[in-house]
Amino acid sequence: MYTWTLGIQHAFGASTSLTVNYVGTHTSDLSSEINVNQPTPGATGNAALRQREPYNNQFPWFNGIFVYGPAGFSNYNALQASFVLRNFHGLTLNAGYTFSRDLATPKGGNNPYITNSQCVACDYGLRTPTQDLGLTLVYALPGIKAPVQLLQGWQISSTINLQSGEPFSGLDGSDDFAGVGGGRGRFGGANEPWSLYGKGTNFNNIGKLTQVPCFGVADLSNPNPNAFASKFAGACTTVQTGAGNPGDLTFVSNLPAACIAAAQSEPVNAAMNSANPGSSNGLLSLAKFGCSMQGNSVIIPPAQGTFGNMRPGSLVGAPFHEWDLSLSKAWKIHERFGLQATISAFNVLNSFSYAVGNGGPVNSPSRFGISGGQPSDGNPVNGTGGAREVLLGLKMNF
Repeated sequence: MYTWTLGIQHAFGASTSLTVNYVGTHTSDLSSEINVNQPTPGATGNAALRQREPYNNQFPWFNGIFVYGPAGFSNYNALQASFVLRNFHGLTLNAGYTFSRDLATPKGGNNPYITNSQCVACDYGLRTPTQDLGLTLVYALPGIKAPVQLLQGWQISSTINLQSGEPFSGLDGSDDFAGVGGGRGRFGGANEPWSLYGKGTNFNNIGKLTQVPCFGVADLSNPNPNAFASKFAGACTTVQTGAGNPGDLTFVSNLPAACIAAAQSEPVNAAMNSANPGSSNGLLSLAKFGCSMQGNSVIIPPAQGTFGNMRPGSLVGAPFHEWDLSLSKAWKIHERFGLQATISAFNVLNSFSYAVGNGGPVNSPSRFGISGGQPSDGNPVNGTGGAREVLLGLKMNF
């Protein structure tokens, strides 16, 4: 790992300081898991897959041959700023802001699996939120002598946390477009990406509760009017009608022009088309599986025998924001005896926060991009995205 930093700090009087740092790191030889016996991309089917395994002739009794070794890499660049105000007329404030880009191949844990064994860099993408702002303050209000100390001993405490959305990727765990085996079972494949054309930020439904708009070609040979030639059955917001032949290209022209243009520009598998003309075709995948579209961006299935182009973190979930507030009042009854009453509200505005979670697979539009819960799910700690909670407390000091 190589690390380089540059920072500047300035004090404004005795109680105030500002610090700004640039932090950069580059790491190489990160542990990665690669299937060196992964079939070359192509058609599906066990017999065809076995024939395309690099070590099939030498070791026909092996399928996946996994090598765990130093192949990954990462880059981190960040602007980190902090502002501190210490007991200035009763006010103490600490604010921190980070703008960062954490880009890496799969890292950490026991499963840093590389999807395409021939392209480690294809799994290089955004791993963490890019912006974070945290602010805490405590303000002891000036006291004025009054009966029963009603205008003395008041204090306000508050925290604010704002964070950009979690990076998210659209993956397909059941349709083996690449033709490398799918899943992590016998042939050692993994969830595969679809292809993204345009900006991932245009998909602003990701990580919330609304389905991402999708389109598909209907299969009129099926008596069910919501039946699709794809797995988009009954879930798409707009249903385009078509002919009674799943995968029929005749009615693809009814889909959005952006989806068609993207499908036409998709790479194809030349070896597949040489053996079986037209078997690797972006339009054919589009006819069978449909597309998602929002703004000027589209997500489409790749042509058979190819990997999709979507990098990790190409999509971003909903941002996180929370405001917690506390008000306390202290009474000094005696030199060694006092009372303090407190009312605290966590998530004062009762704002919604979403955790992307699995988000649903890209080939299941009724679940794709829809939030899997709240940030506090599985770890119910106050101040982590749950509904508003109010806490009343009374403390005696002696």
